[in-house]
Parts: sequence; C-alpha cells; structure tokens
Amino acid sequence: MEKDTKVVSQAGASKHPTVDRLRELGELRTRRLSTTELQPPDIESLIKRVQSALRQLARLYDATSISELYHIARAAIKCLFTTQHFLVMERRASGVFTPWDESRDTGPPEGVHDSVHDMVKWAFEAKQVMFCELEEEERTDESSSIGIMPISGDSTHHAVMVFWISDDLSATNVLQEDLIRNLARDLQARTSALIQANRHMTLASLFDNIIESVPHAIIAIAGDDRVVAVNSNAEFLFGFQRIFVMDELFTEALPEELVATFSDLIAKSLMQQGAMSDTEIELDLHGTTISIGISMNLLRDRQGNPQGHLFLCRDLSLSREVQKLREVDALKSEFVNTVSHELKTPLTAILGGLEVLEYFKESFDEETLEMIGVISDGAHRLRDLIFDLLDVSRLEAGRVELRDALTNPKDVIDEALTVQHPHPNHELVVTVPDGIQEVLMDKAKMVQCVTNYVSNAIKYSPEGGRIDIKAEINPATRMLIYSVKDSGIGIPPAALKRVWEKFYRVDASYTSQIEGTGLGLVIVQRIAELHGGTVWVESTVGEGSTFFIAIPIRGGAGE
Repeated sequence: MEKDTKVVSQAGASKHPTVDRLRELGELRTRRLSTTELQPPDIESLIKRVQSALRQLARLYDATSISELYHIARAAIKCLFTTQHFLVMERRASGVFTPWDESRDTGPPEGVHDSVHDMVKWAFEAKQVMFCELEEEERTDESSSIGIMPISGDSTHHAVMVFWISDDLSATNVLQEDLIRNLARDLQARTSALIQANRHMTLASLFDNIIESVPHAIIAIAGDDRVVAVNSNAEFLFGFQRIFVMDELFTEALPEELVATFSDLIAKSLMQQGAMSDTEIELDLHGTTISIGISMNLLRDRQGNPQGHLFLCRDLSLSREVQKLREVDALKSEFVNTVSHELKTPLTAILGGLEVLEYFKESFDEETLEMIGVISDGAHRLRDLIFDLLDVSRLEAGRVELRDALTNPKDVIDEALTVQHPHPNHELVVTVPDGIQEVLMDKAKMVQCVTNYVSNAIKYSPEGGRIDIKAEINPATRMLIYSVKDSGIGIPPAALKRVWEKFYRVDASYTSQIEGTGLGLVIVQRIAELHGGTVWVESTVGEGSTFFIAIPIRGGAGE
C-alpha cells in the first residue's frame, strides 16, 4: 500500500526562508510507506486511531451548523494526530485570512507566523491538503509540523483549518493523510450544503416578510395549481386559514368565486403569453358584499421561465369608502368656509349697531343696557367662532403664508396679554430670560397662539389661581419654547391626544359650562407646524395643565 505525500523540501534554504519555502512548495518529495514497516503494536494503535476518526467523520452529516462541523473536524484530526493547537482561518473581503472568532483560543500561544499565512493562501488557492515541517525557529515542544486543510470553497465563504502536529512528518503514514484528504472533501461538501440551506432559509424568511408587509391580499399559485404562498391579509380578507390552503390545489382550497376568477385569469395569461391581467369582482363574505380588484402576474425563475402565478387582491370597497369620506370632508370644509363668509357680513352690521348703541348708552335704562350687553356678548362669541372657522379653513387649505420678521419673544407675550380682559381671581406671572435673542417668526400668529393658551388657562381654572407664562430657548435643540401653566381642573390622560382635534372638548360635567369652540388648539397646532415646530401638553387631573409650543430658531443674534 503506497501513497504520495506532499512535504515541503527543507534543502537549499536561503537567507529568506519564507520566500524559499513558497518557491519550494511545488518541489515536493515522494515518501513511500508500506504497512510491513509497522510493528504489530503500531498497527493496532493506527487502526484504533482510524476507527475513532471514521466515527467522527460519520457525524459530519448530522451537523446543523458550520460551527458544529468545525468542532467535528477538529475531533477527527485529534484522533489521527497528536496535536494541541487548531485555527480556523476565514478569508475576508480584502483577501486576508484571519482567525475565526470561536477558534482563537485554540491557536498557538505564540501566534501565527507570516510563513503560515503564506502557506494558508497557497493551500486554499491550490485546493489541496498540505503538510509541512516547521522551520527550526518556529518549532515548539508541542509543534514540529503543520497541516493545512481547505474546508470551504463556497462563493460566499472561504476557510481553511490549520493544525499544529507534535511529531515530525516522518512519524505519519499514508493512511492518516488519506483520511485527512477525505475529511477535507466531505467537509467542503457539507459546509457548502449548510451554507446553501441557511441561504435558502434566509431568502424564505425575507420572502415571507415581504409579502406580509404588502397591505393587500397576496396568493401565489405554482405551475401545478397548488397554493405556495399566502399572506395574513389574504387570510383576513377571504376568511380562510393558511394551514388549510398551503400546498393544496387552489381549485379545492379557495372560495368558489375566487377559483372561477383565478381560472379565467390563468387561461387569459396562457393565451396572451403571460401578459398581466386585471379584473374586478363582487364577493359575498361574512354576509357583506365587497368589491375586490384582482391583478395577476407570472412568477418566473432566474432564467425567465414561468413557474406559476401571483395574485394581488385589493379591497376596493374600503378605498371607495375612504374616497367618499374625503369628498364629504372637502364638502364640509367648503360649506363651513362659505357659511362663515356669509355670516361675517350681517355680523359686522350687528357689531356696528352695537357700537352705535354703546354711544347712546346713557339714554337707556338698566334693563335695556343688560339686554344690550347680552346681545354684545353673543355677537362677539359668534365673531370669534367665525374667525376661528375661517382660520382653520385657510390653514387646512394651505392658503396661509407666514410674514416672518425678527421678533423679541417677550413682545409676543406682552401683546397677547393686552387683549385679555381683567381677571381679578387670576395671577398672571411672566418669565422671560433677560437678553433673550430675537427669533424669526410671524409675530401676529404667535400672539394668536399664546392668546389661545392664556384664554384656555383662564377658562379652565374657574377657581382662579396662578398662571405661569414662559418663553425660553433650549440651546441643545435650538428651539424657542412658549409654555402656559395653570392650576385648574386638568385633563384626563385618555383625552390628552384628542384635545388637538377639531371641535373636541373634554366630555365632563365640570366643562359643560365653559365657553369655547374646540378650535383654538387646532389653530395653535397648525401655526406651529407652519413654523416647523410642534405642540404638546402635560396635565394632571385636579392639579392643572401646561401647554407648550416650540418653534425652531431661524434667525437672530445667535445665528
């Protein structure tokens, strides 16, 4: 029994041993070994080693991960050779081989010599198992020679296993080397298979995530008419469970109306050589008739060969309902805008008449003056409502443009407070840092925002109390922040988000007597958004609320 063994020649070493060894890799000597040279104890030991290695090799095809494969290969090598150190080296994108993280602790403590890196590269490119005597200066008590075994040559994964052998190569035999070569072949095949399996699992998971993210129902049917993919929207829309339709004939697993439509589309696709088809059907589901738009396209492989059909089903009823709601909302906004304008003209006449009556108030008795006061209050409330409606209408229609100018934030608060009626039960406290920088803003609209906040704070703290009005600049976010804090009735947590909705008012007995249109906060929010800012509220029931408006700093001394 004879076998050629590849060993690097040690003859003719020059002053550059690494270069010489690379040049001499091809100059391999032949060593022949006959089993007759082995003594009976040696043969018995060899057979035991081989049997142990074969048992390890048999485990390769039970491995479920690359890491497990590497550990099995290491165990097989330890059965054949006296070896203490192993390294799995993987090739990076740069072409350099570096130790695999999980094998770093099993490598030689002195590290890997440059010559080993050169041999690793050669063995990988040659796709051959390589055995080599170590240079004298590279040897240790535990390492006299080295074996290098390519273990993966997949297009996306390149690795070799390096093991340091305690004995000289003269102590090894052809049977050990043959088993290592067989191990290398099996390991490469198994590694490639696992990588492919993992890749397929990843692609399958990605495909599932893609079809689940589509907001419509998806059903894929293979060329043999079996259902191969459905998403959750299909289950919900058509009322079936995935487990009962997957891998079943679509003619038996899907609702009859779908079967007829799918069959017609498939037949049309065959006649039109795969052209995309669309149709619309009425489907009675759960006692409700809905309109479903169905689009069909061919499923093709990488070569462009037809493999099945993909159906995309959209619930048109929902889309139409949304469109109707949008049309109704547009009509409502147009109606509100028209009515507001129509009311504005006669209201102006009423307010003008009230001003004339105010001029002659000394000629009226007390009862008449009280009636005039009621009329005046009602007219002004109606005016405020009309102005709010017109403001919201213009803001939502995008017909409002900012008239920006550098403004001192304190001036906004001062002007907002001048339009407030006296409230003896409330203490208004203004806090603005000295020397606060001017900020680019639409002053009139920011005054409107602060006015709305202060007005609400007064109305929703009927018992009176302190109202804090602040303006400050956050240097971290470069935002100008206005805040208005009251000590009133507060807002329940469930209503905090809804206070920014049109016409919304907290539904509680203690708010029913408080005047308001439910539009003031909506206007504040829209104005903040026009400035590129935001609004929010913090509140505790029974303790009060703090409303904020923040806009970015777009000008001033700090720019």
